[in-house]
Amino acid sequence: MRRIGLLVLGSVALSAGIHAAPGHPPGSTTTTSAPTTTEPTTTTTTAPPPPTTIKLAAGTDHTCGLRSDGVAKCWGGNGAGQLGAGAGSPPTAVAATGLADVRAISAGNLHTCAFRASGGLACWGSNFAGRLGDGTTSNRSTPTNVVGLAPARSIGGASSRTCAALTDGTVRCWGTGELGDGFSYSGFQPPTPVTGLTDATAVELGASWACALRAAGGASCWGTNANGQLGDGTTTQRTIPADVIDLP
Repeated sequence: MRRIGLLVLGSVALSAGIHAAPGHPPGSTTTTSAPTTTEPTTTTTTAPPPPTTIKLAAGTDHTCGLRSDGVAKCWGGNGAGQLGAGAGSPPTAVAATGLADVRAISAGNLHTCAFRASGGLACWGSNFAGRLGDGTTSNRSTPTNVVGLAPARSIGGASSRTCAALTDGTVRCWGTGELGDGFSYSGFQPPTPVTGLTDATAVELGASWACALRAAGGASCWGTNANGQLGDGTTTQRTIPADVIDLP
């Protein structure tokens, strides 16, 4: 019996790393292992690239550039505040005040308009005949919101008027001139629907005419037509949109 007891004791003594857990009955065991270490990790951050100019718009005496970060910067004449950064004559490009979400920009005759990420529009500069669309005729040297419009998708400005293609397919024009509302020359007007357009996707303005791109790929134009600039095969002035022939 003693010899057997010694053998049992010996087997316990030779069981490396295995022992009876304190407070547990004989025969139960626990195992131990060496502690592990975790190597420290480092995180590398990369600075975003500097903004670049992605679009340009030229007015009568000023130019604007749209940057990739949504900021609009303008330079040139500022007699009516068309640079959008207050009064004065800055020698270099200045950022239009308060705008950081611009998606498109248009420069007209002494005024500028911007299409914003929200679908809203903001204009600044000369407000002769209400071309800024804010319901007044007061010049604005910083951006002011156009009132009375649904969300827009395109903006165009020239001479004394501005037009926008809206997300519902309609086009609205305001200011004075060839607005496409059935009159050869409209005076001070708030945003007014262009007759017959329900599928426009973009709008562009010339000195005294305008054209809208249609969803099917065609185009319709209105305004003066002395040189055939409306593309309808005539030289007849159009007070409402006429389809451009042979498009698309």
